[in-house]
Amino acid sequence: MQTLDTIRHRPWRQVEAPDEVLSLGGMISPQERSLLYWLAREYTSGAGAIVDAGCFLGASTAALAAGLRDCPRNSRTRPLIFSYDRFEAEPYMIEAGWFPDLQAGDSFRARFEATARAFDAPVTVCAGDILTHGWEGGPIEILFLDILKTSEINDHVAREFLPHLIPGRSVIIQQDYAWGELPWIHVTMERLASSLPIVDWLPWSSTVHAMTRPLPSGFLGTGYGDLDADEKLKLMDGAIARWSGEERGRLECSKAALLLELEGWDAARDQLEVVRAAYPRSEVIEVCASNIEAYGRPELDTVRAELDTVRVELECRSADLAQAGAEIDQARVELERRHDELGAAMKAREHAERELASTDATLRALQSSRLMRSTQPLRRLYYRLRGTR
Repeated sequence: MQTLDTIRHRPWRQVEAPDEVLSLGGMISPQERSLLYWLAREYTSGAGAIVDAGCFLGASTAALAAGLRDCPRNSRTRPLIFSYDRFEAEPYMIEAGWFPDLQAGDSFRARFEATARAFDAPVTVCAGDILTHGWEGGPIEILFLDILKTSEINDHVAREFLPHLIPGRSVIIQQDYAWGELPWIHVTMERLASSLPIVDWLPWSSTVHAMTRPLPSGFLGTGYGDLDADEKLKLMDGAIARWSGEERGRLECSKAALLLELEGWDAARDQLEVVRAAYPRSEVIEVCASNIEAYGRPELDTVRAELDTVRVELECRSADLAQAGAEIDQARVELERRHDELGAAMKAREHAERELASTDATLRALQSSRLMRSTQPLRRLYYRLRGTR
């Protein structure tokens, strides 16, 4: 039985998977298939299960199953293979020509099962969203991860599967590690570097990690989503520092994806400009950079659209306010006009009251004068009779 010391020598590089495995359709490279084949044939001991998370059409499961089939040790110790996938056709799969007879959302599980049956392996199919699956299968000896497409899945798998790895025995294959768009993988594996160091990198994107010691204390209580921005950037830089050449450039692209998450499009764009300048002839770097731009630009366009909507709303409200202001000014003018009319009316009333008072005084004086004139003969007769005046 092979040990972790053997793993460090990367013996799978000298082995080729059978043609029946290499000829299958799928998205993993011949080198990755040969790695899985060697691990199942030479390394598995029965100490734990084999988990194939992200099996797609079954190339990875077939490589593992073929290795178990060809294992020279007693077949009674053969571990179970647990294969996980949603088994639902996605638009990009159809565009790439994988399923000319299916539509988005259709199941391709039957194709996977046909492939698995051809190798007569003990495979348990776990269909559906992995976020709905826990792990109750005991220790895990081989963990192949081609499913960590979101940070939520990354943290779920870390909580549910990693605690069941066997220190000094288990091997993890991170199929998307060296593909520069998924920073949560690099941040997580950098946190685990003392327990799961990298022992090999395969062309395309897989890294091989050997579990030399238990998981770090406190790891399971804190996922990628719980880390602050400074911690994520520090761990990302630590992961980048381990690499050189184009592989380093891929992780620098992944840092751009992290900056897009943490700081927005401008920071991501600046990082991508630096990476492109450093690796001007790398097609893989350009693909990664273009994909990150595709993520970032719609976000920027969305923000701009939202700003335009707010701007239009503010302009409408400004127009409403302007109209309200004009109406207020018109009301003020009307109020001032009415105030002036009221003032004029009050002055007219005062004038009329003065005129009325004057007329009343005149009438009183006139009445008094007539009375005096009408009584004057009587007064003269009275005075004569009295002998006076």
